[in-house]
This record gives sequence, C-alpha cells and structure tokens, in this order.
Amino acid sequence: MGVQQHQSDARILDRRTLHKDHRCLAGVLARGMSVLGVGCGTGAITKGIAEAVGPTGTVVGVDRDQGLIARARAHCRLLPNLGFEEEDATSLSFERRFDVVTSARTLQWIADVAGAISRMARATKFGGLIVVLDYNHSLNGWVPKPPAQFAACGSREFVPFQNQRVRLIAEKVNFSW
Repeated sequence: MGVQQHQSDARILDRRTLHKDHRCLAGVLARGMSVLGVGCGTGAITKGIAEAVGPTGTVVGVDRDQGLIARARAHCRLLPNLGFEEEDATSLSFERRFDVVTSARTLQWIADVAGAISRMARATKFGGLIVVLDYNHSLNGWVPKPPAQFAACGSREFVPFQNQRVRLIAEKVNFSW
C-alpha cells in the first residue's frame, strides 16, 4: 500500500446511511446479493448494505485506513453477513466474487482511478454491477475560495457530465457496459 494522502473524519462517516447517502445503490440491492464496498470507512453505509441483502447475502467492506476498519468491525460486529478487510482499492485481490461492487466518495481521493476501477471490475461477477458515487468537482463552486494550501494539493480534470469520467476510465481498462 502506498502512503495514504487523505484522512477521513470518522465522525462524518459515522453519520452516513445507505438510504440517505447512496440512494442509487439502495435501489439495486436485493436479498441474497454479494456486495463489495470499496472505501467503506467506518462501515456506516456498508452496514445498511448488509441489512438490505439480508442474512442470505454477504457483504465485505474494504478500506486502506486501519483505524477506520477497526471502528467498522466494532460498530458492525452483530451482523454475521458483514466483514471488513484492510485493503487498497488499487490492489483488490478479489476475483469475480461479487454481484455488486460499489464505492461512495472514494475515487476522488485515488491517484490511480483507472487501476481502482480495473480492480473493481475484476472483483465483479460477470453480469454484475459497479455502482460509483463520486463528486464532480468541476461543477462545485467554492465560496469563499479555498486556502492556497488546499488548492495546491492538486486537481484533476473532471468531465462535466455525471459519471462520464468514470465511464471513460472504465472503457480504457476494457470494462464493458
């Protein structure tokens, strides 16, 4: 794993829910599905996924932050169909295992987005889904302007069309829609 550049605030992550913060995913989940949550943080949304797929489904949440994974395990220990692993999105080891692979607000922090999407596609069963929730920073306005040190962190060019950036990257790594 490379050096982690972004540090998430666990208090913010703990407040998230599947039905409030990842509604598109909530609409495709069904009982018995297997789901991989990439960049699961404290497991707040992942817990909702496990509840949605029920006891016959399986859910694995992965994150590169050991502290967040420990917090997720502690908060979700009563759900037997949910597990958490410390793993990086760009080096996922899963092979054609999940009906759905998802990430919420994760790809925006990853330098090698193509590598992450390629690994996510490899973890998805044939005929499965990849569901990504990510910001389009080119459409965000900042008032007031962010501090210079924030802006100096670098920016990537984003295609100003919902999910178009992800679609273009996915096509580059030979993922078909």
